[in-house]
Amino acid sequence: MPSEQAGKPLSRLEKYKKRPGRNPLETVPERIKLFIGMTPKTRSVHQHLGEIKPYGGSTWWCLTRQSAEHIVRFTEREKKIVRFFENTQCPDESFFHTIISNSRFSDRIKRNLTYTDWSQGGANPAVITMKHVQDLTAQSTSVVSDFYGPGEALFCRKFEDDSESLIELIKERRGFES
Repeated sequence: MPSEQAGKPLSRLEKYKKRPGRNPLETVPERIKLFIGMTPKTRSVHQHLGEIKPYGGSTWWCLTRQSAEHIVRFTEREKKIVRFFENTQCPDESFFHTIISNSRFSDRIKRNLTYTDWSQGGANPAVITMKHVQDLTAQSTSVVSDFYGPGEALFCRKFEDDSESLIELIKERRGFES
């Protein structure tokens, strides 16, 4: 981060965003502090993260046991950083990426295993259609190219509820048994 192209601007971390789902009465002191300026509406990423460089990416990822254990140890040790991410926009798209990308696991990071078509722009990915299946088949049966570059995709996102025949076709072309 920042990456405007990937939809991961630094403002996602700089802008203070209160956590949803909390009891409104609990947040009164917090809202008063924001209103009178005691709590700034924007924050310095460097001040909160120090030497840790922020990273962002998809919420669809896979972790090894060792990297998951590293995240748990990090959260136990770095309470200030955890609190910082609690009040950011879409923390699940930057918190884990920041921890892993600043660790000994950074050289093991691979592209996303989920094919998602963001070519339409907007807040939601395109629905997978027959056109996608034809495009992916034309490229290769195992390699796709999306925003994150070429690589294997084990999953696709996003299907309509009535996509059973399309899913069966994908499975057939990929060599999976029904």
